[in-house]
Amino acid sequence: MAIGASRKESSTFGLARVNLVTSRCLNSQLPRMIASSGSFWQHARARARWRRSQLYIRTSRTRRACISIAAAVPTIRQTGQMKRRKSARPLDRFPYSEIGVSYFAEQAYCEKRVELWLQNPTTSGLVSVPAALEGLAEAQDQEDLVTSGKDFHEAVESATTPLSSSEIARAVQSGRSFALAESRLTGEYRGVRLRGRPDHVFFDGRDASCVLEYKVTDSNQLQTSHRVQLLLYGYLLGQQNFNVDNLILVCVLVPRRHDTWLAKLAPSRIRKFLTTIRAEAESLIAAQPSRKNWHQMGVEISRGIHVNLRVFRYDQQRAESELEFFTAYWLGGRDAIRTTMESKCALCQYNQLNLCPVAQVEYSG
Repeated sequence: MAIGASRKESSTFGLARVNLVTSRCLNSQLPRMIASSGSFWQHARARARWRRSQLYIRTSRTRRACISIAAAVPTIRQTGQMKRRKSARPLDRFPYSEIGVSYFAEQAYCEKRVELWLQNPTTSGLVSVPAALEGLAEAQDQEDLVTSGKDFHEAVESATTPLSSSEIARAVQSGRSFALAESRLTGEYRGVRLRGRPDHVFFDGRDASCVLEYKVTDSNQLQTSHRVQLLLYGYLLGQQNFNVDNLILVCVLVPRRHDTWLAKLAPSRIRKFLTTIRAEAESLIAAQPSRKNWHQMGVEISRGIHVNLRVFRYDQQRAESELEFFTAYWLGGRDAIRTTMESKCALCQYNQLNLCPVAQVEYSG
């Protein structure tokens, strides 16, 4: 009921509210008022004061009841706004039926950038490039970096013998070792459908033993986004009923000057490269098993070709913790969180177009 309701419209509710709340309180006070007075006239004056308070309550019940109703019951406009907010979850605006693991990695990089992309998604699905710059010269560096990464991944995939579903099932049942490249994994968390394509996964029967993820970058650091991506691959492998108790996660950091090197190798050399990386990661863990993270810089995989390795074990609890945090955004449980690193803002192309309201520094390209 709106605040402007008439006395007639609100009298019933007002009387009920007065009787249930205020009058009940005064009734409890009346015996104390009488008990505190000694004579008949004192009793009478106490009862008169109580009756006057009752009269005051009855005469003002309409105003009080209306205010109470307005505070307790949302208006039609407010109800409509709540419904719109509920239906405007980021998940409902996501252009695909499943959220790829790479989008969670983008959240780890800068969740605000994901939100800005979601307002006008690019056709390529590339979060780092605003739709207004897609295909233009300003975005060429970002798009070239993604293209070089894809070329690298395709070269690895071409060197791996594809297996059918029945062949995988037989290998799992017999406990035979096998490997899969760019295989699609699916799962869900809190009703959010997930998908991912790890670059390379080694199996020993039902045991998922090692995941390799390649990043074409000149950095030798394991970024938070890389760690999140690998953890979620492990989660999806568990959702596919593989044993992930001893799963090793390896991020292979390939310098940009070597991004085309792998594509030039024969399939047999690529398989040797994959075997070398896995063996190197396992030897790091065997040498210092009590550690939680391992790294090896400058691993030579061919003459003059070096890569950097970052290695850690899969942690189911950590993976679910990351999913709990990131899916809270998609389900509308919290607002997008911006990065705290000014260097990211300085290079962000949403900042270049003045689309980001929370940029910490000006764009410097």
